[in-house]
Amino acid sequence: FLDFQCRKQVAQAMVTIIVEDNHALSTLDGVNSLFRFISALVRDEQDTPAREDKETVEREQQLVAKLPHQIRNDDVDECFQMVTAVRGFFGQGGPKRLVYTLPSVFFAAMSLLPRIRAIEAMRAEGEEVPLPTLTAKKIFQFMHKTVTALQQTSAEVALNLWLIAAGAADNADRASSSPGAFEAICYEFLTQAMMCFE
Repeated sequence: FLDFQCRKQVAQAMVTIIVEDNHALSTLDGVNSLFRFISALVRDEQDTPAREDKETVEREQQLVAKLPHQIRNDDVDECFQMVTAVRGFFGQGGPKRLVYTLPSVFFAAMSLLPRIRAIEAMRAEGEEVPLPTLTAKKIFQFMHKTVTALQQTSAEVALNLWLIAAGAADNADRASSSPGAFEAICYEFLTQAMMCFE
């Protein structure tokens, strides 16, 4: 019913309001609905112009990349489901968008690591806290898959993310009650960084 430019303007206005007013994305259904609504910004559609201005695309994608940081929920598992859904939507955007959007998903997932550690620490002290199904290792697998997808598009950004992931794995290993638990993961991230560098 609306042409492409109109849909894109409405989508931009929606994203701007969410980000500037700091609205929380707190349910998986809400995230899915939002991303279907703003699809003109997230992926190419049938009526997307063949040539779009690079600076405009960059500005739009930088705006959209702020959305994963609006994901907030007390349930860590629910947050991870939302981050995973966002990565799925961003994955439809193609190479020209991935370089802007995937790093924000990477960092949104990484931000769940301290929450997992906090829950583990509370349980170790004997508190009755429900154990999430999400583990630090699952988050690291997610981060690995995200950077692998990005590596084909932008090796420089991927290299930085591999190194950041290695640092996060090292920190997780130091904070772990069993030293060496994340050593193999850290090694894998460093190996990927070296391969990417070459």
